[in-house]
Amino acid sequence: MRTSLAVAAFAAMGLGTFAFGARPQITGVGGNGGTAGGGAEDAVYTIDDGTAEDSVGFGPTGTGNDLIWMNTFTAVAGANKITTISAAYGTPVFPGAASNGTPVRICMWSDADGGSPQNATLLVDFPGVTAGANTNTFVTYDIPDTTVPVGSTFVVGVLMPNSIGATNPYPCALDETAPIEANRSYIGFGAANTVNPANMGALGANFLEEGSIAPGNWLVRANGVAVPEPASLGLLGLGGSLLVARRRRA
Repeated sequence: MRTSLAVAAFAAMGLGTFAFGARPQITGVGGNGGTAGGGAEDAVYTIDDGTAEDSVGFGPTGTGNDLIWMNTFTAVAGANKITTISAAYGTPVFPGAASNGTPVRICMWSDADGGSPQNATLLVDFPGVTAGANTNTFVTYDIPDTTVPVGSTFVVGVLMPNSIGATNPYPCALDETAPIEANRSYIGFGAANTVNPANMGALGANFLEEGSIAPGNWLVRANGVAVPEPASLGLLGLGGSLLVARRRRA
């Protein structure tokens, strides 16, 4: 109860104007702490349990700022070609937290040194829109297939340019169920239409480890598949040659 009261008080504190420069905050309906999961399971990389007890944003009076939020993962053998990224928006506990049909950019980075991904290298910047808002429903975005080295750190996330408080006061879905995966979820923010996912270093102090706002992890996932072995690729090429030759003889 003490934690919930502290979170509710945080939500009611002087962050209420949400002018640029204010930190994003949670809805204030949660505060029970934590997340679930970890690692790759059935080729799905996830550190959430599929339920958002809370969500984060600039609040209902926000006049428009960019929000970018992401999770980090370690690529595993047999699932290091990333084919889709999935995200959920808002929380059922606060039905107006997010809206459907909002333009977003679905991003993927490589992070050579691990740790904070603020210096990560952008690999994918894919357009999309929000859906299933406030229902714990994941929207799956079919990104260009991107292979990362086994054992390396990669990052997947969402950029919502110009997140308007009236329609998306708290769009970043947050799993607060224990256990928490610390230093795995991050958030950045800036003035409307200024955040560049290829240069997150420019955000400076406006790039935070998510736990500095509230304990939890974002509902953002990735799906990976095996990269074909070189021998298999050779056989595929040979099959194509045989098909062409057969057509020519016909």
